[in-house]
Amino acid sequence: ETLDNLLDSMDRVLWSFAPDLSTVFFVSESSKKLFGHEAAEFRARPRLWIELMHPDDRNQAEAMMDRIVLSGAGVMEYRIVRPDGEMRWIEVRWRHATEGSGKPARLDGIVTDITDRKQTEDENRQLLSIVEQSLNEIYVFDATTLSYEYANSGALHNIGYSFRHLRLLTPVDLMPQYTEGALLKLMEQLLHREKAQQVFETAHRRSDGSEYPAEVHLQLVEREGRWKCLAVVLDISERHRSQ
Repeated sequence: ETLDNLLDSMDRVLWSFAPDLSTVFFVSESSKKLFGHEAAEFRARPRLWIELMHPDDRNQAEAMMDRIVLSGAGVMEYRIVRPDGEMRWIEVRWRHATEGSGKPARLDGIVTDITDRKQTEDENRQLLSIVEQSLNEIYVFDATTLSYEYANSGALHNIGYSFRHLRLLTPVDLMPQYTEGALLKLMEQLLHREKAQQVFETAHRRSDGSEYPAEVHLQLVEREGRWKCLAVVLDISERHRSQ
């Protein structure tokens, strides 16, 4: 009874099927919270979990399931549509449980609601798409090694480098007026919180050796416990011509 209560209180759903998925051996009562269906409904209708799949995901998910049944393990991600019409993303981790002879006795699954993660990923993709479309040059480089970790399409187009080549360079290669020491000294004020942002003008050098006046907006961002520099570079050639 204690184990049943523990399983029922979980955010995840545990279920167990016959190796060919024809019979449901077990489904935790937490299925009601995630799927909107009682465990008894899954036991009575072995294909219910497939019927709940979003129509656009069903063919791909069923093909993946066929491979998992053959291989004995795997991970699936797909959308479900609850009885109330709400759509959720779920992840199912499957594995075969074998009997003494080594023959598969059942196929066990752990079901997790990953809707929040998927929404975050979608928001990140949308944000990246916006950044990629920016006409300004946007770079991210490591605050310690100065190696580039990202450059948007606008940056690569203007400087004439591929990102593969850019990863071999540092901002010092693009800003000939600055030595590595001078650039690190500029960044010290950001690291020590003396300034939130550094804004300065310099010359930016393209891959063909030509240079253009640029205004650099530099700030620090923390990512996975390390400091990164976010640089937004504006080509101010037109401003200089006007002046």
